[in-house]
Amino acid sequence: MYAVDPNHEKNGELLPRRWASLANIAAKDAEKIAELLDELEGFIAKDAKGELAASALYAKAQTYMRAAGSENAERKDIVAAVNAFVEHSPKDDRAPRLLMTVAQRHTPADEQAAAYRSVLKAYPDSRATRYTKGKIRQIEGLGKPFQLEFNEATTGERVSLRRLKGQVIVVDFWATWCGPCVAEMPHMKELYAKYRDQGVEFIGVSLDQTEEKGGLTKLKAYCADNQIEWPQYYQGNYWSSEFSKSWGINGIPTMFVVDADGNLHSTTARGKLDKMLPTLLGLEVPQEKSDG
Repeated sequence: MYAVDPNHEKNGELLPRRWASLANIAAKDAEKIAELLDELEGFIAKDAKGELAASALYAKAQTYMRAAGSENAERKDIVAAVNAFVEHSPKDDRAPRLLMTVAQRHTPADEQAAAYRSVLKAYPDSRATRYTKGKIRQIEGLGKPFQLEFNEATTGERVSLRRLKGQVIVVDFWATWCGPCVAEMPHMKELYAKYRDQGVEFIGVSLDQTEEKGGLTKLKAYCADNQIEWPQYYQGNYWSSEFSKSWGINGIPTMFVVDADGNLHSTTARGKLDKMLPTLLGLEVPQEKSDG
């Protein structure tokens, strides 16, 4: 359609869709990536400072990001493409989102805090940066005391991590509406049963909906129906819940681990508990089963 009518009002809507689809398809195919990048460069050159150029620059950054981890896209390619978009359209809402993605997924661990601060300074009021302070807190909180105190959702009893010092604590940010969280719960129960008497406690931090929307009722019902025995902290405000937001939680399930000294050991423990827990307890780490 663009070839027939380059000024058609739908071009600005349909071309970005085309590029997004092609970026997904081309992700691991060097030849297709090169073809897409050539097309994008053509639109960038034609439109220079216009909206189509902005969309093409954004698509270029997305193309490199989707190809990340393959030989077809190195970190320098991603950073250069993102910076080109930001320079072209610094006030575009997509700019801080791209920069946050670079900081979170494509920046070495020892440079992440500085990268987050840079994005936050440039875009302090963007929705894309509303969890940034918490992301920085995760990085800088490692090895430091982790504090949490709350009334348990099902019993009302007061729970304090200070009183649990000496135990390894798994802090599971989750919700009953979260499919992956629910899917992992049977394995969580297995781990809890295996290690609870060896010095491990679990804490659930719920991002369920407000009480008015039935969040607390659903949490209590789920725990009762599925025999979830560890304490649950019902925050009561969905994604805007203060505790989880203060730790930069913008995706669940997310799992922290606190060591026996009460210090934050990991903020990326999901999928690693099978090895992490016995290691922290000084036990033999289970060996992975081989296909043979």
